[in-house]
This record gives sequence, C-alpha cells and structure tokens, in this order.
Amino acid sequence: MKSVLRIAAMTIGLLCCAAALPAQTVTVMSNNLQSGGAPFTGMLSFIPVTSSGVALQGYQLPGGGVATGAPSSVYAQAGVFSIALPDTALTAPKNICFRVPQLGVGYQCIQPSATGQSSWCTTVGSVTTCDLGKYVPNLPFVTMQVGPPGPAGPNTITSGTSTPIVGLLKGAGGTVAQAVAGTDYVAPGTDLPLSGGTLAGPLNGVTGQFSNYMEAGAGSGATVVTPGQGVWKRIGVVTYPLVNQAQESTVWYEGGCLILTTLANCFKHTYSEGLGIDYGESSDGIVWTPGVSTGVNQRPSREFKIGSTYYLFAANTAQTQIDEFTSTNGENYTLAYAGVITAAMIPSAWGGTQLDNASAVMVGSTLYLAVDMEFNSGLWSSTDYHTFTPVADIMP
Repeated sequence: MKSVLRIAAMTIGLLCCAAALPAQTVTVMSNNLQSGGAPFTGMLSFIPVTSSGVALQGYQLPGGGVATGAPSSVYAQAGVFSIALPDTALTAPKNICFRVPQLGVGYQCIQPSATGQSSWCTTVGSVTTCDLGKYVPNLPFVTMQVGPPGPAGPNTITSGTSTPIVGLLKGAGGTVAQAVAGTDYVAPGTDLPLSGGTLAGPLNGVTGQFSNYMEAGAGSGATVVTPGQGVWKRIGVVTYPLVNQAQESTVWYEGGCLILTTLANCFKHTYSEGLGIDYGESSDGIVWTPGVSTGVNQRPSREFKIGSTYYLFAANTAQTQIDEFTSTNGENYTLAYAGVITAAMIPSAWGGTQLDNASAVMVGSTLYLAVDMEFNSGLWSSTDYHTFTPVADIMP
C-alpha cells in the first residue's frame, strides 16, 4: 500500500509540469532533508501562489499549456526526494512562487529557475537542478532578548468543567472562565489543583475536542499537559517535523485516523501556517506526523464538529467575509457557503470593517461565532450554521 501511495504521490508531483518541455522545467531535490535530527520520510507539497501568498487557481506553463492551482506533491524517503517543477522565470504570470507548507513560514515563496537563483540552483547544459538544502529560508534575523522575571500569579482553577477548553495554556495564572474569555491564562508545566468538576474531552480519555493546547506560536517546543488525579501535569514537549509555526490549533482524539491508519484512535490536529490550514496526526499528542493541506488556503481558523460533520469558518485573504467550509473526515474541506458573515453585516456601532479568526461554540441548538475585527470582537449566532445575525460587541 505504501509503495502505491509513493508512486501516486510522485505522479501527482509531475502532473503540473507534464505540458512543459524538459528545458523549461527544473528539478528541485534534496539528499539530506532532516526532521528532529533524523532523515525525514513523508509528503512534501509545492503549492503555486503569488509573491504575496495568494493561491493561484491556474497559470500558464513555460512554452504554453495550462496548469491548475493544485499542489504538486512528492514523497521524501529517508531525507531524499526529487520533483520536476516549471521554471518560474518562464511562467505566466512571470515569477510565480511555490509554497511548501511542511517547511513553515520561511518557505512561503520559493522560485526554482535557471536564472536569478544561483545560490541554490545550478545549470549544466540545458538541465537545471535546485538543491533545497542550499536554499536560504526567507526569515527575519532574530535577536534573543531576556528580560527580568515577572511576579508569580495565582495558579488555582476555581471550576473544572469546560468543553471545549479554549486558550487554557497561553500564559500565567487565572480561572477557567478567565482563560476561556482570553483574559488570563495558565502557565504550561505548572501543577494546578482542581476544586471539583470533571474535564470533558480527550484529556480524561474520552473522545472529544480541546482547542489551543499548543497555542505557543510554534509547532515544535510547545508544552503538552494532561490531568492526573485532579491535577494538571506536564507530560512532554511537542515534536512536529518540518512545522515552524502552528497557530489557531484544534485537536481531536477519535477514530477514523487518516495518516496513522493502523490506530483505532489518534489525536487529529488542524492548524494554520500563514495563509493556509493544514492537518496532522499523533498517537500520543507529543510526536506528530504532518499531513497535507486541508484545501482551505485562507486566514487562520479553528475547526468545529457537529455530529459527523467538521466545520471551518475562515476569513478570506482580504478579510471582507467569513466563508464556511465542511468536511466528512476533518482533513479534506470544500466550500459550503461563501460570505456567511460579511463586512457589510457588521453593525456600525461595533466600529469594525475587517473580519478574522472565528471561534465556534454550540449552546443548545444555536451556534455562536466569536469573530475578530481590527480592535474588538463580535458575537454572531445561527441555528442553521450559515445564516448569521449579530448578537453583541463582546470585546469593545
């Protein structure tokens, strides 16, 4: 089965380039792709985008022919892969980019070409080879700054029941109610005695949802916790190969694993990386296997599930509307309704014109969406999950 998948993946990787002449394609490769200090094995996706990160629906290949905006994918085996891509200096529009979501924010716009890319691409005769190991990721220089320690905050949770648990592990101190509201948080790694109640969701071995347990701004290095006998305990540090930044996380523990298919149940994770929402799985919630794009190449969003249907409410890149996407497996999404909330629907008293991160919660038969705007957030409600009305300006 694995051999069939690898052959299929390599075939997909060649589809976008089939119409281009050999001299008008370049070979992108690596002989030493690492993950956690070991050779990487898994899928890589090359998604055609503009230089500003907007996904292309289609483009003209060098020498004529049309390619769709579908990703070109290749299976890396023990750190080695090779894939043919169009010479981006010869496409129309000229100088398109390829985003590689598995490699993170530094690989949002790679432009393999026989011209202008001498730092990582070499040409011998009519054959151009681009070694991804020599590509310098487009990341700002970071200076480490260490400030004085701040005062210790309270660590007691006054109420222990919450489903889903949202934003509980971001910072320091506070109650569950405050953490859910986003005003006060609990320090990762701190033992926190509970004063009664139960924790619904996978943290007590029951399938369900808990959101943002890795909301540290990084796919690797965030803290994972699980409750002991009435106490939150740190159990490990997240290892996420090739993922530099996982934001707006949603994690489920349930059956129907799509990557780790031998498991009866697994942790499923949707997360945002730039303008795109991706999917991964884990057997223990610590070591993760990244998957592929969910097909939603829009602003960050958190996943939500009603019955057997998964939902994503994501803002478009212009931040003028919230679109509704649905899925039957939590990985492959399609657009169900466009513009379920638009900027024109925002009450003037709220003072917002842009829409962003949407978080959902069910109360009875009503679905509520908390949607960010420039300087505040608005609460919207719906009973059919796509016809929304404004409720309140909840964070003026």
